[in-house]
Amino acid sequence: MENKKPKSSNLIWAISSIVAIGLTVNHIFTPQSSLMKRLLFLLIITAAATKLNAQVLRMELKHNGFVSSTDSTKNYIVLNHPKVSKTELYKKTLTYLNSIYKNPKQVISSVENESIAVNAYSDEITATKGLYRYPFDYNIVLQFKDGKIKFEPHVIEISEIFTVSKSKNRFYVANTDSPEPVEIRCIYMRYKDKPGYFLFQDEIKTGFDQWLTSYLAGLEKAINDTW
Repeated sequence: MENKKPKSSNLIWAISSIVAIGLTVNHIFTPQSSLMKRLLFLLIITAAATKLNAQVLRMELKHNGFVSSTDSTKNYIVLNHPKVSKTELYKKTLTYLNSIYKNPKQVISSVENESIAVNAYSDEITATKGLYRYPFDYNIVLQFKDGKIKFEPHVIEISEIFTVSKSKNRFYVANTDSPEPVEIRCIYMRYKDKPGYFLFQDEIKTGFDQWLTSYLAGLEKAINDTW
């Protein structure tokens, strides 16, 4: 099942907020207090950028799947919620996940107060101004401890659909995931003359990163909601 699209972009919101704050600071202070104005604006920018970085760069898509942005050997991150019990984290997460899927019973399985697994589908990612779509199956496993959630997402299978002819082909995170000896329908390509991979399809990679960032932001917001 497909998860709902995010209602707004955290990145756009954060940038807009920074600009608005800057304009406000500019009006509040007089030319004589320009030094104070600059110092205050710098502090605001630093704080906003720190928060934005924490939201946006939690995980990203590499040749080996979604990984931590700070450690590409880890295919998970830990969401810290101090003073929130394991049971409460589980309940809030399950309630939120049930709210974003059309048929949650078909995509969500769980072990009470221990773990939740999501096996679902999304068609949110597009490229080349919508000419191509990249629907994909994914799996997310969440494990719970007091004050912590282990969040582990996986891309299972991607398709590439040309929207004009409706032609459909398999698509891969890395060319080495394909059974074919030569594969160009991929996000990452392996170097021929040295170890490692290079980014081949930046726009599609960005789409996956933004999708996961929005997914995480929605989950974190639901957990932090004290209503």
